[in-house]
Amino acid sequence: MAGFIRIREGKSIFDNTGIHPESYVVAEALQKLSDTSDVKALSAKFGIGEVTLKDILKELAKPGFDPREELEAIPFKDDLTDIAMLREGSIVSGVVRNIADFGAFVDIGLKNDGMIHISKMSQKRIKHPLEVLSVNQYLARIKVVSVDIEKQKVALSLKL
Repeated sequence: MAGFIRIREGKSIFDNTGIHPESYVVAEALQKLSDTSDVKALSAKFGIGEVTLKDILKELAKPGFDPREELEAIPFKDDLTDIAMLREGSIVSGVVRNIADFGAFVDIGLKNDGMIHISKMSQKRIKHPLEVLSVNQYLARIKVVSVDIEKQKVALSLKL
């Protein structure tokens, strides 16, 4: 996984894009071209992969673009504002925020994330949560298994 920091008023115009600094030379050359439609030929010319070239072209088309703007808003339950409002058996929605060997942490719109134990992810046995879930995956229907108000913990299940 790679992460980029976008610098809004950086030294280079590319600092506010997802273009890696090692690709700035290629990006500068691409900006000077009037036709960038032949990805295969350009990829060979610049000695970079076609996927990388496509990524650079996409970033050049929208410098400063925040990819989060393309994501749909997550429809959390508007009336769910406090952990005390949850009950065993409630159905909520959420977004997977982190995955560990033993389970996944899910943002359900409260201060703390809920947790789905690996044993509660599928009707069949799985070896790792990544077989079923991915980070930032939206889950429309999650069952509340238990609520510990004192510890501020919510146990969840995909088994409805």
